[in-house]
Amino acid sequence: MATLALVVGIAVIASVGTMLFGTGVQVSLFQLERILIFAILTFLYISIFVGIGIFLSIVSKSASNSLIYGIAIWLNVVVAFGAIIAVIASMITGQPFLDFDNPTLELNAKMQKFTPLHHYAETVSGVPSFSWGGISIQSSKLSSGIFDTGNSLDKWIQEYWSNLIVLITLPIILFIASFVAFLRKDITL
Repeated sequence: MATLALVVGIAVIASVGTMLFGTGVQVSLFQLERILIFAILTFLYISIFVGIGIFLSIVSKSASNSLIYGIAIWLNVVVAFGAIIAVIASMITGQPFLDFDNPTLELNAKMQKFTPLHHYAETVSGVPSFSWGGISIQSSKLSSGIFDTGNSLDKWIQEYWSNLIVLITLPIILFIASFVAFLRKDITL
């Protein structure tokens, strides 16, 4: 986890530094606070996939199978999930895929909440999904993510508390499941 924190820290520092160097904007303590929260949110989001990887490596017993399963899950959750959900929503509502009306958009928005990308995207940018096909009704939240300086952090926490809970508890659940799976495998050998 320390390596993951180091990677996220270096990535955030490099990207923010490059952006600030290119624009020449001076950063205040208020903005640094939001950048730190962004780094923590990114760490939590990436730790979900680390937890999935650890769980798969324990369950599959093979490093190559674990890698293949992990990449397949990552591709489905991050890239293809939005498109799959959009197709399922149009099939359930009976509306054509590209002719979205409110029932299709509402169903798509509800089903998008099953992916961690939805919770990360909403807390960071206020957009319900980054994945392809992740078209849904815009949230009714007043702020547009962590970098919306028009609202306080207290207001941001009030609006996105459910997303924060998912981002915090999902890695914990995955690490506990990995630990239990490891103990069961260790005892049965």
